[in-house]
Amino acid sequence: MLREGIIVGSDTPILESMDDNEVQIGEVQSLLLSDDNNNNNTVGSINEYYNTSGNSYQWVQHQNSHNQIIDPNLLGYGGLNSDNNNYNNNNNNNNNGNNSPVIVSNTSKSTARSQWLLFFTTSLAVLSTLEFGYNTGVISPTMPTMQSIFKFTTSEKSALVSIILVGAMVGSIGSGIFVDRIGRKNTLLLNNLLYISGPLLTAFSTNFSMLMVGRIITGISVGIASTVVPTYISEIAPQHMRGSLGLLRQSTITLGIMVSSLVAYGLIHQDNGWRYTFGISTIPSILQMAFFFWFLETPRWLVSKNRVNDAFLTMKRLDSSLSTEAVNAQIQKIKNNVYEQQGSEGWTQLLKNTTILEGAGFDKDTSVLISALVGIPQMIMLLISVWLIDRFGRRPLLLFGLIGQIVGLGVLGGAFWGYGDHPLHSTSRGWLAVAGMVFFKLMFSVGLGPIPLIIASEIYPSKIRGKAVSIASMLNWLANFIVNISFLHLLNAIGQTFTYWMFGGVSFLCFVFVFFFVPETKGVSIEELSKRLVKE
Repeated sequence: MLREGIIVGSDTPILESMDDNEVQIGEVQSLLLSDDNNNNNTVGSINEYYNTSGNSYQWVQHQNSHNQIIDPNLLGYGGLNSDNNNYNNNNNNNNNGNNSPVIVSNTSKSTARSQWLLFFTTSLAVLSTLEFGYNTGVISPTMPTMQSIFKFTTSEKSALVSIILVGAMVGSIGSGIFVDRIGRKNTLLLNNLLYISGPLLTAFSTNFSMLMVGRIITGISVGIASTVVPTYISEIAPQHMRGSLGLLRQSTITLGIMVSSLVAYGLIHQDNGWRYTFGISTIPSILQMAFFFWFLETPRWLVSKNRVNDAFLTMKRLDSSLSTEAVNAQIQKIKNNVYEQQGSEGWTQLLKNTTILEGAGFDKDTSVLISALVGIPQMIMLLISVWLIDRFGRRPLLLFGLIGQIVGLGVLGGAFWGYGDHPLHSTSRGWLAVAGMVFFKLMFSVGLGPIPLIIASEIYPSKIRGKAVSIASMLNWLANFIVNISFLHLLNAIGQTFTYWMFGGVSFLCFVFVFFFVPETKGVSIEELSKRLVKE
């Protein structure tokens, strides 16, 4: 017998069996059936259930609130082939010779609803990366004020800037445990507890130790978000939108950094303004928790937990244009992939804006303001990249961005030539340094910022994706920590010119690696990608 309770929405046509037991089914095009004995034995369609069960079923005509009369013949379920003659006979008898009903549906409205739901649930996910950007960026514009209050030594200042990266390493590697056990959505929701407690502890700090504890808690939450959000987007997004939606992650990080600088600038002369600047970062977490009811879990995680019916319904909600057969085929690919298995953001933070700008001769207020305004061209570049990434691919943008980074770092280093680690006293050289920094950040926004974790979330098989991305994210944070903890010491040891040129050399090595080893992932399903790479 059919299992009761598979309902999608309120408009429920009734399927009647010959023994008069009624089973409610949801929207017919969204139906995936299971038997009573084992939820994992999923039947792909009514025809398949009919053919395997030996029972006869007939459809009752049903007028729903969308002005649709639903006929399984037209939905791909009905008897247009020899296997379904019983359906035709029963249908003809019950219709008393009337013609079969037809569907009158407004598919454009349904498609618009699906697209809105996809955008909304993705937006809820990237609230975590908005807070990620805010919390990593907020330390730079607030540091001058905190320095005047707490009188940090150089080592304490480096530690306070870098400790968030230690927390991020812990969070990114630890998230691999939770993301596969409790799901992508639930991991992000629980992470909000850390996103709220860390910044609030920082905001109420009265000494260096409290600041460090608050920042490391914040770092753990940032590390979790950096791992889970790209995994979530890669699994929730349709294949043709995976790259552009993936760029929302980097866009919100950049937006968060820009907003933190604007907030800090607005509160810079307020009493305890730096405390309010940290406290404001909790707003995205509050919003995400408030709208959790509309926050969907990814179909691939649901399939990995044998929740196939839930995965089916989620995929239909996210893309109503897909036929039942297409959804079932996608689910089967995911299941096959799972069964076969059973057998970078911190680089922009390297360029600590206020440190560079103060070194270029600008005062504290101007440095904070320019740091905020730099985010505007970055956002524009990211929006352009959204259009480019699914048209030209990941590799071209990576290579182009890395070339730009090399040029930007070359200009930035050249602006400080002859000054060692001393501030610039030339206005023209100061603005040349700003130009080099801005160009570097723009090119970073095109390639090395958003794309590595997009690729990482695409190339790994479903069963290990969460853990694999967490390891990749942890290594990213480790590199960030090494850069940040050594940055001020490098400036003192070899000067600004050779520090920036050294990182230009690292960018060149990245270019060589991408050119020879990084595959193109545009237009290929994530199941197919993992198969190709395993074969290679």
